[in-house]
Amino acid sequence: MRLLTSWGSALDEVTRLELYVEPWNEGSWRAAESAGYRREGLLRRWQKIDGLPRDMYLYARFPDAV
Repeated sequence: MRLLTSWGSALDEVTRLELYVEPWNEGSWRAAESAGYRREGLLRRWQKIDGLPRDMYLYARFPDAV
């Protein structure tokens, strides 16, 4: 995740990096936080997975913060 974040942040056209993580996936949201992403909120029924609407945490990082 850190490598992809670094690469994405180096692109001039990128002003914001986002991640969407299911709330139950603690390993993924901890990895996001350790890579410098901040949780911005909970998106209710944001994405369908296996045909079911799922909540997602929204994480963001801004390239100037890299």
